[in-house]
Amino acid sequence: MDKSKKARIFVSTLVILAGFYYVFTGVSFSDVFQEIAGLNPVAILAFFSVQLFIILLMSYRWKCVIAEKGVELKLWDSFRYYNISFFVNFFLPARAGDLYRGYLSSKKDFIDSSLIVLKERLFDLVVLMFFFSILVITIFERFTSYLMVIFMVLSAGIFIYFFFEKIERTPFLNEKYVLFRSSFIEAVRTRRKVFYLLLTAFTWLVEVLKTFIVFYGLGIEADLFLIAFFTFSWSLVAAIPVSPSGLGSSEAVTLFILLSYGILRTEAASLVLMYRGLLLAMTLIFGGFFYVRDVLKNTDVKKPRDHS
Repeated sequence: MDKSKKARIFVSTLVILAGFYYVFTGVSFSDVFQEIAGLNPVAILAFFSVQLFIILLMSYRWKCVIAEKGVELKLWDSFRYYNISFFVNFFLPARAGDLYRGYLSSKKDFIDSSLIVLKERLFDLVVLMFFFSILVITIFERFTSYLMVIFMVLSAGIFIYFFFEKIERTPFLNEKYVLFRSSFIEAVRTRRKVFYLLLTAFTWLVEVLKTFIVFYGLGIEADLFLIAFFTFSWSLVAAIPVSPSGLGSSEAVTLFILLSYGILRTEAASLVLMYRGLLLAMTLIFGGFFYVRDVLKNTDVKKPRDHS
């Protein structure tokens, strides 16, 4: 194992430990357990049902995206691959499961598969940042003008980054630059931009519904604004390739948000732990099932490797 991988593992472990240390600081394990044990079983069933619907929506979008590359994929196969990618993402950092889904679907090499996945993820990022920006601007109304200036500067930077060649680049940066630039241009040129954006927006709104179910099931009163802010914050932090699925970091950030809104620490800790627990259960049950059936027992499908 090279030094870079050892460093990533060390940083990932440190983030996970620090995140959960923050979550459990100042709370009683027994109180948290009582809160979680009081979750309405109907809420658990509802959470699983909504999560399956979300995966189905993502699977359909993936089916459409990869079809543009000339790969015909059945919805059931896309659904299986998406569940497998969630399973792999929980155990490997740097969103390796997403890249593996690209490979499973297209059987193309790593670079080509990465291009397809990044194209899809760009739609997620655009919609998620749009919703998140609205929420942030609503919170910090006094700083709206400053936020707009920052947004314009970032937008200009992104434009320059993707559409102007750099004079000097290291081989590593050059590879990343070409990869992201090609994906961005492909996403912009697709004829189904509006369709992808609307489908993605609808999917994220359903994500908010999933979060609401956990709030409601634990009896925590909160407005829709806080629930949406929790949802988008969790997902944005989880997208940062530091720890698998944002483990530790997502819990810490969303706990801080809940505490800032006046939610009691025991209730807040119970919420983030329950949310993670339900997501983990879904991943292990469905993703684990398809991984064992379609990967471990199928010698024609290669096991994922950490390409980060």
